[in-house]
Amino acid sequence: MGFVPSFRPRRVIPTIVLVLACLAVATRGDAQTGAPGKASLVAPTGPVTTSTPTFTWNAVSTASYYLLRVTDRDNVSTDRWYRPNEAGCTAGTGLCAATPNLVVKAGAARWQVLTWNASGYGPWSDTRSFLVEIADPTAVAPEALSPIGTIVTAHVPYEWTPVAGALTYRLSIRNNGVPVNTFWYTPAVAGCDAVAVCAVGPVLRLTNGTADWMVQAWTTDGFGPWTEPVALSVEIPLAIPLDRQLVAVKLIEYGWDRPTPAFVHDHIREMEQRPFDGVIMGLPDAGGDVFRPETWHPDTLASQLPILSDIQWQTFDSNFLAMYAASSMDWYDDDDWGVVVQHATFMAGAALEARCKGLMFDPEPYGSSPWKYSEQQHASDHTFREYEAVVRQRGRAFMQALQQGYPALDLLMLSGYSYFLRAGAPRDADARERVLKDQAWGLLPAFLDGMLEQADPDTRIIDGQEQAYYAQRADDFAWGYWEAREEARSYVSSELQQDVYLRNVEIGQSVYLDWIFGYFRTSPPGVVEGLSDDQRARLAEHHTYHAMKNADRYVWLYSEKMNWWTGDHLPPGAEDALRSAKRKFGADESLGFDVDAIIHGAP
Repeated sequence: MGFVPSFRPRRVIPTIVLVLACLAVATRGDAQTGAPGKASLVAPTGPVTTSTPTFTWNAVSTASYYLLRVTDRDNVSTDRWYRPNEAGCTAGTGLCAATPNLVVKAGAARWQVLTWNASGYGPWSDTRSFLVEIADPTAVAPEALSPIGTIVTAHVPYEWTPVAGALTYRLSIRNNGVPVNTFWYTPAVAGCDAVAVCAVGPVLRLTNGTADWMVQAWTTDGFGPWTEPVALSVEIPLAIPLDRQLVAVKLIEYGWDRPTPAFVHDHIREMEQRPFDGVIMGLPDAGGDVFRPETWHPDTLASQLPILSDIQWQTFDSNFLAMYAASSMDWYDDDDWGVVVQHATFMAGAALEARCKGLMFDPEPYGSSPWKYSEQQHASDHTFREYEAVVRQRGRAFMQALQQGYPALDLLMLSGYSYFLRAGAPRDADARERVLKDQAWGLLPAFLDGMLEQADPDTRIIDGQEQAYYAQRADDFAWGYWEAREEARSYVSSELQQDVYLRNVEIGQSVYLDWIFGYFRTSPPGVVEGLSDDQRARLAEHHTYHAMKNADRYVWLYSEKMNWWTGDHLPPGAEDALRSAKRKFGADESLGFDVDAIIHGAP
């Protein structure tokens, strides 16, 4: 098999090769001062139309040998060694090129290069992927089944007939003439290794206008013909938040600067000078870890109640206590759940004591997960649906405990049903189970169903839409609201999807300030790339304003690297940006600029 890329082999090269290498160095007269540097790859980095491609990379001046490794679609690696003269880069400059005696199978492949000289091995190059795109003249085209015609949802399943002998399928979707989005699926992932229809839900949100899609099968020998492009008309009605007064939307601060009740008690007057309507507090001593029976310290936590009750709120009227989902409990253990229910009742009572709006629950498991089916203690004994049933039962008990401690509370979920839209909207119960069974948070919808089922008419569950972190433009917040309000219901139990969901669930928005102000980078970085401090401040104003325009009641602003309560690492212009967004929103004024104006510096 050759070398593993993350391991530097020491005894693989035969002795004769080492002798030849040393002679080559002596002949060239190069004085080796250490191991060679890292090679940078040139080509291929995309599709190639031959199964015997040529590989090129930039020469490394101190390299005596290069190891070319090619890994094919079946994850089989082949190694070839080259002296610089054999790769056409004897002088140690320019391009090295090699066409190995190797037939690369049709499909996705990757390659990398390792350098060596008498002083030792250099680092592996970065890995580059390429696609061997050759035709199989015997392959046939699938038949495209759906969607066709007009669609009214942003996420739709794509269905086609299977092709005998297909190893993978390539799905191509174009929306409003923008570059094509390409997705790859094995028959197993598309669900057609044993049935007569392939069906997938790509993570792609269509926008209003036109779209088209097509699919092709790939066999052992290459690709078959595409289906004829299927033209779509995308006509999605954008929802407007219902029964919402503009002035009722509140800005909530949350992040790694999360204060304790004692801090808030002692600093509330200074805190209320910031441009927020409330804060999410965290109890000390693991007080928010409600799913961890063994870390609860009731005597210690009881001392927090008089502190909470004595906080003198004035302008902060939308405050929450934090709860978290890291878990050590067993869904099937009644004793564990007796303690969890006690935790929930205490937390709700503490929030009421502090005159908070309610509780924040972050379902992301920072530690052992209660949501991943395969990791549960009894997964080998109980089916996924059996686990869903007991998790839903526990969700009812959890909500009952919360309402017992705090009737008519607001429960702000940082992520709710809308989290699962990244996997597409399932068309039926079987498709929903296929998505959730192997999903890292797959049991969360059952827990949400239980809470929703138990919720009193005046209890509100807010889907906080953490997925809005990387929104680019104003429409992203409108789409996010519509998707959470309408499409996310496909993950709600069918009997709760209409009256109960619409009555009890509200939609919030999130704004990730670290990303906007350059404290956190994504790849690709998106609209924030290359912005000045002033431009970032305007983008924060833009995102906060449009988040408020597309929320029922709450917008929470998240950060990790800045502290709003001490002023540490607070970006220039951030506070003024939030104040301006709040003022314009509260006065029902236009923002006055858009993202293009920010990027291009227009007024």
